[in-house]
Amino acid sequence: MDKTTVLHQKYYSILTQLLLAGLLFLVFLIPRLPGLDLFVTPDEPTWEKRSANFYSALLRQNYPNTYQTGHPGVTTMWLGAWAYKLEFPEYENYDKPNTGDAWLFKVIEAHGPEPIKLLAASRTLVAITASLICVICFLYARALLGLLPALAGFAFLAFDPLPISQARVLHTNALLGSFMILAALAFMHFLQTRHWFSLVVSGIASGLGYLSLSPGGFIVPAVVCLALLEFIRLHWKTRDWRWQGLIKETVVPLAVWGLVALLTIGIVWPAMWEEPFAVLADSMRFALGAAEGEIGTTQLMGAYQHSEGDVSRFFYYYPLTYLWRATPLALAGLVLLAITWRTKVLSGFSANTRRNLLWLLVFVAVYTLAMSTGEKKYDRYYMPAYPALNMMSGAGWAAALLWLGGRIKGIKKIHLAVIGLALVVFFQAVSALQTYPYYLTYYNPLLGGIQKAPKVMIVGWGEGLNEAALYLKDVPDIENKIIHAWYPAAFSWFSQSYGFKAEFLDLTYEAQGEELANYLNADYVITYINQWQRNTHPYLLEALAQRTPVHTVVIDGVEYVRIYKMR
Repeated sequence: MDKTTVLHQKYYSILTQLLLAGLLFLVFLIPRLPGLDLFVTPDEPTWEKRSANFYSALLRQNYPNTYQTGHPGVTTMWLGAWAYKLEFPEYENYDKPNTGDAWLFKVIEAHGPEPIKLLAASRTLVAITASLICVICFLYARALLGLLPALAGFAFLAFDPLPISQARVLHTNALLGSFMILAALAFMHFLQTRHWFSLVVSGIASGLGYLSLSPGGFIVPAVVCLALLEFIRLHWKTRDWRWQGLIKETVVPLAVWGLVALLTIGIVWPAMWEEPFAVLADSMRFALGAAEGEIGTTQLMGAYQHSEGDVSRFFYYYPLTYLWRATPLALAGLVLLAITWRTKVLSGFSANTRRNLLWLLVFVAVYTLAMSTGEKKYDRYYMPAYPALNMMSGAGWAAALLWLGGRIKGIKKIHLAVIGLALVVFFQAVSALQTYPYYLTYYNPLLGGIQKAPKVMIVGWGEGLNEAALYLKDVPDIENKIIHAWYPAAFSWFSQSYGFKAEFLDLTYEAQGEELANYLNADYVITYINQWQRNTHPYLLEALAQRTPVHTVVIDGVEYVRIYKMR
């Protein structure tokens, strides 16, 4: 074969990969972009406020003030600030260093676009960014696992309800999951090829993962574990454990990787430009405090019903939530992978593919163990595991269908595998898209779905409050009514489009007496499902129990919102 033919084949291969990556990018965007202005989650007004303060700090060159929270949520705030620049450029005429929720809302209400439009612009940037990172991950996965398992895995991920839901909100979890899996895949590619470019990509992605959310720091034990396992694998037969080899093959690459990650954190987070050590130390203290349960708790009904003080014992939380959040087809793929591995059907895959699937399992195991030790637990914190588990599931389906195709005469096994995977992905898409726009309401039907989930875990993250606003907008003179709502900011960021909003009124946990009377002295009071689940504001709920809601919002047969007409 002459050089020209080889060159043409190389260019053809690159073009094919780029076209496939572009098509996959569009597939990711299909469930993530539509309807970004249909409802608001309770955390998003806070991230809009932080993004505004971040944007203001950049405008004023007050770089220490880009430290808005120890999460640290820097990548989210960069995207949120960009949305201000695109959708509300006039904000720089009204900004102040540390705005509050109510003040920011008034500024947007008076001078800017409708709050929901600003939020939709921020969400669009998150969806596009997270999807683009996943496409880059696919290119690495194709090199590590082969085309069919990688394509199946990321097609599964494109229509996985919980990852979809997180990529559609202005928050940290979709970016955390995308950057962490990119860091893991790029590092695995380095271990396999020793291409230093992949090591640098992994380091950059690791730094961005930590800047997205502090659990991104758990990439460190995962990468160290993978590096040591690879060193052991390479030297197992020779038993050559000399420390010179360990330093050259493992320690030096890890040092370079860590240095790149730290440089990324220092470059991307302006707060690090003036006081790097103080900012990083404070952020790590916040992460430790969150892990120890100082902020938040385990979102299991059992923890609330039995007033568990030490919720760290719920070590099964993340595996349990995955079972509830995964689709039956994704779980079936994992079962098929276990069966085909056990019966050596996977011999159709290369040794590298099998090893890299094992390394993905190691990544999931290390991350799960690290997250399980902390007391603060939310199902959305498990985002980094979802791409890995979807790749493993895709590999299981691919292996089973290739095996089946090899036993049916008259058809090539690759053709059967492609057709079979297309059908599996189609049904995966149907199971996800039927929950639009509330992808968060998807729970595994094999376990009882959304009807059973509230008995096991806390549910609801703002879904349905938009429908409460749509009901109230038809009330005469609603703009002059007093409305008190659970998640008032989330309610108001949507309802303001119709000319009214809820009062920003704090209520202590066990409010009673005059404080409770003031809260009940409203035209409408709105309560929410996870408020009832946790019995938050028990005296309020007790008082409202004597009344009949004037309207309820029901999603998939479950009551999410109650609206009480007080006078």
